[in-house]
Amino acid sequence: MRIRWLLFCILLVPTAVVGQKQVKVRGEYVYRVPANVSREAAVKTAVEQARLQALGKEFGWNVSERSILETKEEGGKVNDRFVSHTTNEVKGEWLEDISKPDVKFDLDRNDGTLIVTAAVHGRARELTGAGIDFSAKILKNGFDARFESNDFRSGDEMYLLFSSPVDGYLTVYLGVNDRVYCLLPYRNSSEANVEIKHGQSYVFFSAKHADTDKVAITDNYALYTDKPSEDDMIYIIFSPNQFVKANDAQSGDSGMPRELSADEFQRWLTLNQNRDKDLKIDRKLILIKK
Repeated sequence: MRIRWLLFCILLVPTAVVGQKQVKVRGEYVYRVPANVSREAAVKTAVEQARLQALGKEFGWNVSERSILETKEEGGKVNDRFVSHTTNEVKGEWLEDISKPDVKFDLDRNDGTLIVTAAVHGRARELTGAGIDFSAKILKNGFDARFESNDFRSGDEMYLLFSSPVDGYLTVYLGVNDRVYCLLPYRNSSEANVEIKHGQSYVFFSAKHADTDKVAITDNYALYTDKPSEDDMIYIIFSPNQFVKANDAQSGDSGMPRELSADEFQRWLTLNQNRDKDLKIDRKLILIKK
């Protein structure tokens, strides 16, 4: 995958918070893959679901239900009805893999459906308290929540809409195969993460929405792929505590963000999770089509 841009800015410093007790967990998930889902995306989905199963088995689930009033007009009549939404969240957090996920493939003998089975073994910790409920939306070719999408075509522009109920610090990375690229802070920023003020809505990767003194170093991103399609992972990392970003570096291609290996990134992420119990990571899988 290739990224093209313009330019813009951010902010950070170090941290050290005592982590919670870690435990070893195992999980497995069997995924019947829909016809419109790629093999690569299916593997990522199966592995993530296996991790959730492992966390749920060890720490349990938080199940919440809320009802909203939905108004709908049909045939000139307005009808009101309550719609219930159930949310399941695990009470634990995955820290790192102890071994590489074991992924197996099979085909349903009756209808030929691809079946992906993922087994995982890793370290995790229990989540205590309510946590920070920040909002992060990946946007395509637009600047507000209406443009939220995880489905891109080569040349589409990508933005991040972000807000938090508490002050804190934000860093964003993009994982592509065995490399991870720093999207925020921007390439020409000397700081380690972006300072976030509570209750404020931010649109990142857009010079139009940057502070006046940061427009010149804002990076605007468009996503490209040479493959028919590819699936990449965006890591949105936020904490009310200051933390040092990963030790990424500029590659030979001056048109690309700073980068590091996936293994180095995972070690950095695990270290910060161990140090900071308030660090929250929102992983978003995106699809890019040629």
